[in-house]
Amino acid sequence: MASENMHYEMCILPRAIHDAEKRSQLRDKLKMIRLKALQKDPEELKFSDEVWEKRMTNPLAVHFIAVERCSETEYDKPAEDMSALLSGNWLGVLVLIGPMEDGTVSFHASRSSAESLSSNRPTLSNAIDREHAPIPVYELNGVFVVPEARGLGLGRKLVDAVTQFGISSAKSQGFRTIRMQVRVNTDNRPARMLYRSGGYVEGKVETSVSKENEKDGVKIPSKMRTCIVMERLEEFF
Repeated sequence: MASENMHYEMCILPRAIHDAEKRSQLRDKLKMIRLKALQKDPEELKFSDEVWEKRMTNPLAVHFIAVERCSETEYDKPAEDMSALLSGNWLGVLVLIGPMEDGTVSFHASRSSAESLSSNRPTLSNAIDREHAPIPVYELNGVFVVPEARGLGLGRKLVDAVTQFGISSAKSQGFRTIRMQVRVNTDNRPARMLYRSGGYVEGKVETSVSKENEKDGVKIPSKMRTCIVMERLEEFF
């Protein structure tokens, strides 16, 4: 259980990191917290550094990291604080993917954000008429809080920060509606409660089967997943 004296700040993992040493350190931190979250997927332990760096640099992904800090100072919004990311303990992570056209985003829990998006799926970056463009969809993926930081409401803080970032991003691009989505395993009641508390509504149930494949020399077995799609629709006037 988390200590009452534990404090944290929200940071955004930069995509472009020109310093090779810093990029390597952040890659290793991302890998470490990801593997803590995916204890049932040990094949990722064998992934190369290149695979992990592709996850960091995916142009449609924004990694939100909760980093431990000493003071109680409040931060207005997440920032790309390189020093905090490098020196602080990472307590939680949540990835935001998008914007994508409605109906084109589909994820598997054990896949990275980079692997979850195929290059032939349409994006909204070049839409001209925002009023009549398809509804932009942002998907939350891979929420995780380390055991020692649980009980602080950190999961909800991550969900709120990511949701508000997606809303602000859509507004800045001139969209009038945004659809936030997350796919949660049907048997994961704590996660469903977390997203409900953040304004997400449960919708349809999906069952998918991933094909057995090989990535970076690592065999990834076929898996079946039954999940519920939770959504939050925002309209701007």
